[in-house]
Amino acid sequence: MPFGLGGLVGLAIAWEITARAIDKEIFLVSFSRVLADLAAWLTSGDMTEHLVASGTEFVLGFGLSIVLGLLVGGAMGLSRTAQRILGPLVSGLYSTPLIALTPLFVIWLGFGLSAKVALVMLVSLFPIIINTETGIRQVDPAYLDAVRAFGASPLQLVAKVRVPAALPFLFAGMRISVARATTGIFVAELFGARAGIGYSIINAAASFNTARLLSGIVILAGFGVVMSWLIGVLGDRAAPWRVTEERESR
Repeated sequence: MPFGLGGLVGLAIAWEITARAIDKEIFLVSFSRVLADLAAWLTSGDMTEHLVASGTEFVLGFGLSIVLGLLVGGAMGLSRTAQRILGPLVSGLYSTPLIALTPLFVIWLGFGLSAKVALVMLVSLFPIIINTETGIRQVDPAYLDAVRAFGASPLQLVAKVRVPAALPFLFAGMRISVARATTGIFVAELFGARAGIGYSIINAAASFNTARLLSGIVILAGFGVVMSWLIGVLGDRAAPWRVTEERESR
C-alpha cells in the first residue's frame, strides 16, 4: 500500500475509533457515518447542484489565475523593468490576507458568480506568478550561452530554453494554488450563495448537522487532493527530465 494511502487509512481508523469513544454526534460523528451521509447525499440528487456551483467557481477562478499568473510571472521573469514595477505590488498583495477582501468583492460585484470567481482567482494567483518568475529566471546561463552559440533568437531562447526550464516551477505553483483555490471556494460561498459545497457546510453548521458538515469538508479536501495529484502527473509528463533527475539523485 502506498505511504500516502496508508496515512489516509490510518486517519480514517483513528477518526472512527475517536468518534465511537466520544459517542456524541454533535461533537464528532464517525467516519462510517460520514460515508453513509455522503452516499445518501449523492444518491438523493441534491449534491449535484452544489458540485456544479462550486466546480464552476473553481474552473473559472483557477483558470483565470493560470492565465494571469503566466502572463504576469512571465513578464517579471523576462524583464527587469517589469519585475521592478510589478514585484513590490505582487509581494504586497501576496502578504495581504486577501480573504478579508471578500466583503469588498460583494460590494463591487454583487452576490453572483462574478464575485466568487474573482475571489478564487485572486487567492490562487500569486503562487503561480512567483513560481513562473522564479522558473524563468533560474535557467543555467550555460544553457543560454550554448543555444546562443547556435544563433538562436531571443524568442527561441524563451520558447526552447526558458519556458521548458520553468515548467516544474509552474506546476509546483499550480499545486500550491489548488489548495488556496479550494479555500477560496468555501469563503466565497459564505456571502450570498444559494448553492455550493461551502454553502452546504455553512447550512449544516447552522443546523448542527455534523455529518453533513464533515461530508462537505471531505468533498473539498478530496477534491484538493485529486487536483493536486492530477497536476503533479501533468507536471511529470510535461517535464519528464525532472523525474529522471529526481530518481537519479535518490
